[in-house]
Amino acid sequence: MLTLFFERYAAVFLNVQAEDLSLIYDFPMSFYTESGDVIRLDLDTFTTHSQKVIGLYESIGVKHVTFDFDPAMTISEVFTLVSVCWHFNDADNNEIYSATTRYMMKLKSGKLKIKAVFGVDETSKYKEVLALKA
Repeated sequence: MLTLFFERYAAVFLNVQAEDLSLIYDFPMSFYTESGDVIRLDLDTFTTHSQKVIGLYESIGVKHVTFDFDPAMTISEVFTLVSVCWHFNDADNNEIYSATTRYMMKLKSGKLKIKAVFGVDETSKYKEVLALKA
């Protein structure tokens, strides 16, 4: 179930469908940054934020995304914590960078939704790529 969920998630990002991404989340949701800030997102701010993130991926040439994840940790009957290592690749499938993000998944009406995102190292990895391109 998790593999299919994240395959769909990656496909939506690659196809630049910020509106479809909103269907994967349970709003309001929270994003915890690497630096410890907490950003609360409703649907509108999430869509705007996602469009910016998609633009960042495009700016460094991301064309393919794969992932693997550690075994999920059950928190309760409805919450599961998942740690995903994303691999961002160019058109020739060469890795641009890999980064880890953790997701608090919520089972809602029999479907998985993302309730919270914990940025582990993607911002710093992205900045490293930008520094190398400068």
